Parts: sequence; structure tokens; C-alpha cells
Amino acid sequence: MQTRSKFTLGAALITAPLLVSCSGQSTEPDPFSNIPDACTVVSPQAIQEIVGGANGEKNIAPIAGTTDTCGWSYQADDKPEPSAQGVVPYRRGLSVQLYLHKSVEGLAEGSGVRTAQTTFSTLRNSSGMAGKGTLDGIGDEAYGQFDDRYGKINFRQGNITVEIRYEATGVSPNDTTVGLGADANRAALMKAATDVTHNLK
Repeated sequence: MQTRSKFTLGAALITAPLLVSCSGQSTEPDPFSNIPDACTVVSPQAIQEIVGGANGEKNIAPIAGTTDTCGWSYQADDKPEPSAQGVVPYRRGLSVQLYLHKSVEGLAEGSGVRTAQTTFSTLRNSSGMAGKGTLDGIGDEAYGQFDDRYGKINFRQGNITVEIRYEATGVSPNDTTVGLGADANRAALMKAATDVTHNLK
């Protein structure tokens, strides 16, 4: 799947441990000690509906014990015929990245959650989404961006931060290549994010 930019977690992860070391310490242990397999956090049923039944592939080399990614993509063998009923899907792709934030050495238990909170806030602010695009029912905190061809959801659940990207195009009734629409992209991403939220519990 072609995406507009690379996953953006890396930049914020450089400074987050430094920032959290200056903040208050948590007394609750981090909820996650291991990173899940990103290819298992979205159900086959959801993948079938969102992408078209593609198999998951490790599209970015993971960092053992810290990050994991998975991508699903589908493209019809032949360009579909236009339909008077609306846009016919042609290409669809979904990517999921998980990042486990571990407790910082020398701090109390649960500092991985504080690091994840700092990272999430930094990413949101740097992308111009502070106070915008807030989504309910996804993880502990979440926001999304959606347009005609592309969408992205970022969320935090405990000490794991997640980035989900989706891109889809189709054939319009007048035989041009168009996006499936912001509403369709939002619906697909919300389904995927709901699955990830459920499977991280």
C-alpha cells in the first residue's frame, strides 16, 4: 500500500523518555510487558470487509520486543467495470503499527504508561491535531484524520501506542479512478481500530 508518509512514532520516541523522567511517577504497573503480533490484532472477518481478504505481511522490519507492524493490501487483477450504482472498489490497503513503551530505568513501575502518554501528546501536537479529530471508544485516547482516499487513526492503550493507516481507490460510474470517500475510510478505520482495541485487552 502506498502511504503519504512513513510511520511517525519514531521522532517522538526519542524525546519522550526524557520528558517523562521529569514528571510524576506512577505506582501502577504497566498493563503490557510484551508487544503483540500486529498481524493478529485485526480479525480475519474485519480484514475481509476492509481490504478484501488479503494476508498480513510484515511490511516494516520490527524492533524485537518494542515494535511490530503488519500490512494488508488488495488490488483486483483487472480494473473493474464502472457501475451506475456508485464507486466500485479497486485498490485497498491497511497498515497497523504497534509500539510498546517500557518503564524507564530508575523510575517507578508504570512509567511506560507515562512515556506512552507523552509520546501520544507530542505526536498529536506536532501533526496539528491537538484538540481535533478526537474519537470515542478507541483505546484510552484516540484521534483520526480522514479524506477522500486516505485515513489514519492514532491511539494509545495503556503503554502501547498504535497507528493505523488506510488507503482506498475505486472506479467511478464515469470510469475514472477516485477515492472511496472520507466517510467510507473513517468507517473502515474505525472497524480496524475497534478490533485492535478489543484484542489488546
